[in-house]
Amino acid sequence: MARALVWVVVVAGFVCLAGSLVTATDWPDLAPEPELLSPTGEVVDLAGKQTLEFKWSPFIGRMWERQYYDFRLYKGREMVEATQIMVKQVPKDQYSVTVDAGVFEDGQVYTWGLKQVYMDRKSEQAYSSFKVEKGAGSACHV
Repeated sequence: MARALVWVVVVAGFVCLAGSLVTATDWPDLAPEPELLSPTGEVVDLAGKQTLEFKWSPFIGRMWERQYYDFRLYKGREMVEATQIMVKQVPKDQYSVTVDAGVFEDGQVYTWGLKQVYMDRKSEQAYSSFKVEKGAGSACHV
């Protein structure tokens, strides 16, 4: 009986995830950071384009627990309220956001961030910066 009680205490106090020992109190902090696909650290050519699509990888973490994605767009590299130009709650089964190209200025750097939001926790924000070019001769087409 004493062994059974000790085993229950050990099981209740720890959760084993992917081969690592994690205390149960750490569980709320384990929401995985999403993986950004594009644009990521590049020059984006918007010449003649009407929109820019932001894409990320689906199914990171437990989709059935995820509530939504928190998408944010900033002008410049600093991710603070003063530079924030867009905030959008994206449904949990949607893996991209399309933004009107008119939002972006030629030669300007922008940063986008994304969090996965679960019922009881949020992931760290994944983020990437890119430079917009609206004239001919840009390095990368998106």
